[in-house]
This record gives sequence, C-alpha cells and structure tokens, in this order.
Amino acid sequence: MRRTFSPLVEAGRVMQGQYGTIHGQTHGAFFLMCPLTKTELKVIVGGSEGWRASDLPEPPWEHVSVSTEKRCPSWKEMCFVKDLFFEPEECVVQFHPPASKYINEHPSVLHLWRVVGVEFPMPPVECV
Repeated sequence: MRRTFSPLVEAGRVMQGQYGTIHGQTHGAFFLMCPLTKTELKVIVGGSEGWRASDLPEPPWEHVSVSTEKRCPSWKEMCFVKDLFFEPEECVVQFHPPASKYINEHPSVLHLWRVVGVEFPMPPVECV
C-alpha cells in the first residue's frame, strides 16, 4: 500500500465522524470521483497497522473497500482505486470465498486485499 496518498486522495478524505481521520494517515474513508466513469466512489482503507492493532492473526493484510450508491463498482473503477492506493508492482486481489464463508454486508461493495510480507502466488504470466 502506498505510504503517502496523492493530493487527489487527500482532498476526498473524510475528516469528521466515525470514519474521520487526519491527512497523512494510511487508513480512513474517502469520497473520490472516478474520472473514467464520472461516478462517486466511497472508499474505506485499512492498512496493516490497523490489522495488528485489532489483534488479528499474522500475516497482516491491507484492505480497501469500494462502493457506489446504487451498484457494484466496475472493473475500470476498481483499477482506478487500485492505482491510487497501491504501488504499481503490488499484487492485489479480490476474493470469491467458499459459500460457507461468504458474508455480504453491503450489496454494492467490492474489496481489494494485499497480504503484507508474503509473495502472493500467481499463475504464470502467460496465463494472466
């Protein structure tokens, strides 16, 4: 995950209320306009510091959730968010968990995940 966020991201930071954070923190909530689709995206970011502070099991994961008001985010919107919050060479995934572990708290949200300190296995480059 990027250690500093761009001015575009910082301009969309929520600074009040339950999700309020201050400039420079690598977690928080953001309202961002996707220039590719002209759609407002609500983005909630959790870095590895929050993972560890919550006493969750190692290795830590970084997490970004993305939602729109009325529909799931598109591929273009998810790519836009990935580029804003993660480094270009970081492997970030969206999971489709087993049915027995599937939880859907919000019908219009998708998630990006990155495990910290572990190289995530990927198919051969010619298959991706």
